[in-house]
Amino acid sequence: ASRVRDSAAPSGTSRESALSRRGGGAAAIRKDKGDDPMTENSQEQPVDAGTVKYLRILVTTLSATMILGFIIIVVLFVIRFSDAMGPTLPDVITLPDGTTPTAFTRGAGWYAVVTSDDQILIFDLESGDLRQTLQVE
Repeated sequence: ASRVRDSAAPSGTSRESALSRRGGGAAAIRKDKGDDPMTENSQEQPVDAGTVKYLRILVTTLSATMILGFIIIVVLFVIRFSDAMGPTLPDVITLPDGTTPTAFTRGAGWYAVVTSDDQILIFDLESGDLRQTLQVE
């Protein structure tokens, strides 16, 4: 079988190796004039009542399942992201005079402030009193 054509392939390529063994895309458009059931003027077939009932139940069940699934997804988002604002922080932190905070961390029952002069100040979470001072070397 020869792979040589008189003109370029419909894709725009003219290389012989890119051509397929099939005929090009320039075939004549043909319209079949056979029987088309959608345009046929025959009488409508009666629909079985059992089939209609089954389809109605199926659509109702699928709709209810989708609605329930959507509600579950919304509830899960609300539960998951309800505490997205983070842990509760103290309203005011009173630092010793002359200290500049550079970092903050919180633990169970305490919080700590790291200062610019390499000190860690550990405070009580309930009272706000200074518990301990650590010098970072």
